[in-house]
Amino acid sequence: MAESRRVVLFTLSVDLFMWGLICNLFGPSCLKIMDEFKIDFALAGIAVTAMSIGGMFSVFIGRLADKYGAYNVSRIGLLSMGFFTVLTGFSNGYIMFFLFSFLTGISIGAFQSSFNQVILDLYPEAKIKMLTLTQVFFGVGATIGPTITASIISGLNDWRLAYMLFGGVLAAFMVFQFFLKSTSTSKLTLSDEREESGHFFFMLLIGIFLLFLFGTGVNSWLPTYVVKTGKTSYLESGVILSCFWGVGTVMRGLVGKVVDKMGEKRLLVSFSLLCFISGVISLYVSGLIPNAIIWGIAGLAFAPIYPLVIAIAYNKYRRSPGKIIGRLVASGNIGGLAAAPLIGVINGISDPNIATLVIPLSGLAIAIVFLRMKI
Repeated sequence: MAESRRVVLFTLSVDLFMWGLICNLFGPSCLKIMDEFKIDFALAGIAVTAMSIGGMFSVFIGRLADKYGAYNVSRIGLLSMGFFTVLTGFSNGYIMFFLFSFLTGISIGAFQSSFNQVILDLYPEAKIKMLTLTQVFFGVGATIGPTITASIISGLNDWRLAYMLFGGVLAAFMVFQFFLKSTSTSKLTLSDEREESGHFFFMLLIGIFLLFLFGTGVNSWLPTYVVKTGKTSYLESGVILSCFWGVGTVMRGLVGKVVDKMGEKRLLVSFSLLCFISGVISLYVSGLIPNAIIWGIAGLAFAPIYPLVIAIAYNKYRRSPGKIIGRLVASGNIGGLAAAPLIGVINGISDPNIATLVIPLSGLAIAIVFLRMKI
């Protein structure tokens, strides 16, 4: 079993790294996609929501993880994620881009609703530690991804290549991974008991909704915002987004010790408030270094919240964690669905600074939600 755990841990770490690369493709590519397809940011935002709409299917896929094994579902989700990411790079128009983004979102939802359960089942003695440590690999991918994508676009003037490159590598790795011996992670018995009902679960749903709104807002809007307002160059915008994820990646490696010192609730509330404060300050700074510092601080605060919430939910709802995590991920994707169109509409009727306020205000709302929870 120890050997099986190491194999699964290694493959999932690589999977998370590739997912980190793919999830940040749109931000640096947005302006080029808008120019090629002749669309405004509102329509570009709707295309982003296609991925979130697809991710909402995790509400159904989570049950499959309980029934057929979380590791099996996560691998299928990753294979299709790579495949549809490649196809997105071949889109010859806005409608096709929307469709492939939607199918990629379903794949991401399958992975999100299952990989957490794999880690938590394999390491019951160190749940929070292992969940946050594996998220470090996602953070590394999310850190270097925007800079690589922005560099490819700046050098070759082509947004498609990054989609085809990252998606192709992930799909190839997943073909290899299917030849590995499957893990013996448990297939849990589904329960008809509505243990997810009540105030606590409702607040978890709201918290995850707002958390995804914050993260998707940063990924989809931040590079466009700093370029449109003249704060940084195109290439520097990718570096700033990389700093957001890079500092957060370092933080995820330390979450276990921080939770032990601060406690779960205090960490969730205080770090959410730090997201709010840093987001507001960012409106008043210009240039690469100040923006990199401010958004790095925001990334530091943002990083530990999601894995900690998932671990809390897993500990409380042990009868069918796949179903519970799937519903949380679906709620989060509704938040992700709302982020880009909301920011785009506000930007259309007002200005970029007002639109950007959506991001820090969602951080403030997250803090209020966790403050009212009995954790």
